[in-house]
Amino acid sequence: MLLWNGVLWDRRGSGPIHRFDQFTDYGGGGFHPAGNEVIINSEVWDLRKFRLLRSVPSLDQTAITFNARGDVIYAILRRNLEDITSAVNNRRVKHPLFAAFRTVDAVNYSDIATIPVDRCILDFATEPSDSFVGLVSMDDPEEMFSSARVYEIGRRRPTDDDSDPDDAESEEDDDDDEDGDDDAILGPDLDGDGESDADDMSNDDDSVSELDDDDDDDDDGDFIMDDGDFDGGAGLLEIVAEGDEDDGDSQMVESFSSSGEEDFGFGF
Repeated sequence: MLLWNGVLWDRRGSGPIHRFDQFTDYGGGGFHPAGNEVIINSEVWDLRKFRLLRSVPSLDQTAITFNARGDVIYAILRRNLEDITSAVNNRRVKHPLFAAFRTVDAVNYSDIATIPVDRCILDFATEPSDSFVGLVSMDDPEEMFSSARVYEIGRRRPTDDDSDPDDAESEEDDDDDEDGDDDAILGPDLDGDGESDADDMSNDDDSVSELDDDDDDDDDGDFIMDDGDFDGGAGLLEIVAEGDEDDGDSQMVESFSSSGEEDFGFGF
């Protein structure tokens, strides 16, 4: 079976089989892989009874390609390959599929998604594993420069907010390197501070030990003075002894004066 410009042909015969009604000037389309339907522009026809099944506006003015399983339709804006400059005229630039392609469910003909590529698409191709699609796009309309690109199906397009895990790991490694450099720079200072602190602590210990020695010396001095007082304290014992005898105030005064003279004698 052949479909050309809305006319169905059988290559085994010399005449057309059926001429479908055309609602627009765009006669592109193709056979559905299921074998019972044909798509002409935006209309879906039944091949068995040649009746209109439905109209799909999202397929208007498009060239369609089915994936290998036959459950997804890829649609791009139909181009006149004989006049490539017509692809960039003002009227076609405003079309939503000028720089994008559309995916449609081939079972119920509902829209799946419209994928922008930011370039004028000239041709589209699929591959048997349904893992990649190929696009031929025009990069520079003035220079008529075009290129072919391959896109992976199912992979989300990266955005500015997204980050590559490899980049994140490299950033973490850079942070670790910077931390190591900071430690190397600050290390000697920190060690020096530790040594100075240790010296301060040792000096404090020496000061404390010196203070303890001074206290011991003071205590020894006190003991010596006490001994001296004890040795020269005969007058005090005499005062106590005389006080106990209750001989009178005159005797206590005399004893005190005599003891004072004795103390000065022992002191010098």
